[in-house]
Amino acid sequence: HIALRAIIGNNAIDPEVFSAAMKYLRIRALGMPAAAIIGSAQSACLGMKDIKSPLYVLMTAAIVNFLGDM
Repeated sequence: HIALRAIIGNNAIDPEVFSAAMKYLRIRALGMPAAAIIGSAQSACLGMKDIKSPLYVLMTAAIVNFLGDM
């Protein structure tokens, strides 16, 4: 709660909005480890001059994200 209030900049926020923001923040935080792993793996592949593997991973992730949004 403290971090979100620090980002917002004040304590005069509607409790309903604050609750929704906390839910959103928790959901986004769940994806951070995966994003770090994907970014590191992509950098490693590009460092080894493998340009096709990151492309396939990003295409698959985009498709899964699209299907998840439907």
